[in-house]
Amino acid sequence: MSFIYQWPTDQKLGAGVTITPSSEDADYPRANLYDSNPARAFKLDATSGNIVFDFGVATNVDVFAIVHHNLDAALANVKIQGNATDSWGAPTLNQTITIPTYERGSPRWPVNPFLDLSALSNSFRFWRLLFGTANSVDVQLGQLWFGETKRTLTNNISWGYQDGVERRIIEHETDYGVTTTYDLGAKIKTWSAEIKTSDAGMAAVEQWWDECNGRSLPTLIVPDSDVNDARLARWAEPVRLIQRDFTNNNIIRFGWREVSRGLVF
Repeated sequence: MSFIYQWPTDQKLGAGVTITPSSEDADYPRANLYDSNPARAFKLDATSGNIVFDFGVATNVDVFAIVHHNLDAALANVKIQGNATDSWGAPTLNQTITIPTYERGSPRWPVNPFLDLSALSNSFRFWRLLFGTANSVDVQLGQLWFGETKRTLTNNISWGYQDGVERRIIEHETDYGVTTTYDLGAKIKTWSAEIKTSDAGMAAVEQWWDECNGRSLPTLIVPDSDVNDARLARWAEPVRLIQRDFTNNNIIRFGWREVSRGLVF
């Protein structure tokens, strides 16, 4: 188990990348794949297909993630591929993405899959996301993350971390205590923890917070590398606090709040 995180600048997908979908719904354009707002989805006007990304130069991708989607659980033949040329008969990198089981409740809520590509040959000009098997509905994606540098904490998270979920509702209570609720169908995950770390570990966390401009910019986190669940999130608090217990001995309490996708796609 390790905690993986990304700086906002680790995200290499942006306006400078040429994105070529096999099909595209004009109301859900390709720019929605990297605008840091998963409530605005990209959509293929088909149940299968692919998206090709031309980064212009060979680009290293250590961490790849799909942030919010409508892909069927265990959908077969979903792959991230990398190649030196825009040719996909036998790409150099050809990794299967496992689509996790949806969370319980109604509406069904997807889990964000990720891949750690850091141990593989992972620097290519051209990348392709393939949906080779038909989904039950036209494919929609909230965000894609092409993370250049895999980052882990110097020390492990202490036990006692909190993994939470907020479910939004509208609630009205009369003077007599009669309650009426309306389920908005939106879920937002939260995560908070504590680490005891060295001065070097403290400096790394400080730099991470600064790279995010505090709460301003979203960051990608994978709380447990053994669990296929990535989250696009912002720091929970606008203030960074570190407890200095002794030389080279620091306690840091931190947390993140997921960037909401709004309603399910």
